[in-house]
Amino acid sequence: MPTPEVSVIIPVLDSPLVADTLASVKGQEFDLDKVEILVIGLDNLHLVKPDNKVQFIETHGSVSEARNLGIKISSGKWLVFLDSDCVAKKRWLKQLVNRLEEGKPVVGGGVAIHGGNFYATCYNIATFYEFLEVLPPGPRDYLPTINLAMSREVAESVGGMDPLLPRAEDIDWTVRIRMQGYPLFFEPKATVCHCPKTNLRRIWIKWLSGGYCSRIVRQRYSGQLFAPSVLLNHPKFLLTLAPMIAFLAAMRIYWYHPTLLRYFHTWPIVFLTRIAWCLGAAAGAGNSGLRKILFPEGKLHT
Repeated sequence: MPTPEVSVIIPVLDSPLVADTLASVKGQEFDLDKVEILVIGLDNLHLVKPDNKVQFIETHGSVSEARNLGIKISSGKWLVFLDSDCVAKKRWLKQLVNRLEEGKPVVGGGVAIHGGNFYATCYNIATFYEFLEVLPPGPRDYLPTINLAMSREVAESVGGMDPLLPRAEDIDWTVRIRMQGYPLFFEPKATVCHCPKTNLRRIWIKWLSGGYCSRIVRQRYSGQLFAPSVLLNHPKFLLTLAPMIAFLAAMRIYWYHPTLLRYFHTWPIVFLTRIAWCLGAAAGAGNSGLRKILFPEGKLHT
């Protein structure tokens, strides 16, 4: 068989939607003879059906380790990362590859606002408001790995993702990529529908972990990312100001693009994500009592 041009790498942790993800990749308006699909992780639901196009590799590590393994064993000159709770639109892959072939070394795709249910839509707005399909294309300071493409040269030059970060690992990686001289470009037309099976509790846990890990990343790259040290290093300030920070951060999202004002009914949930972020960051900043309350098992959740 000829060497594939594109390697689609899908990390999976028992996702109930991975079959839909694979169907959407196979249904692309793209020459699939040029594509290999690597699904890496856990599939105890037995939804991944390996065939001449799909290869499944079982691992028990983190999603970062799954992506790193995918880079290592893949063959394509273009590496495309897609999460296992996403359904790609028909021209998703073509739009990404077109930008790569234009000379863009790293391209992030757009995320649809609707997530299938109310909480999923809230999560998409809270998490991906800078990467929604309604936004114009252009450069970005970082990109999410939920929908990301790059040349193999980039991955081999910069190295893989940090396997010790359960959250914010994509910010860490793509900022590092940009610092190595590879510009990051956002192409909203390369759209995926992110449809996580989520609820308020899951969103709260993810954003607690996100705050904890995001603080670490923002301290690593304080010159590249907005990182007010008085907040990140002093948990008392962060906790005291948490309601104001969360209010302003949540309001800012809806002013980011006029379309989002139509979804202002999601504001209470988005506000709670920012409260959770502040609590997680404060726990990571040295508040050991808060850390024991928020993470009683001593570990973060992915």
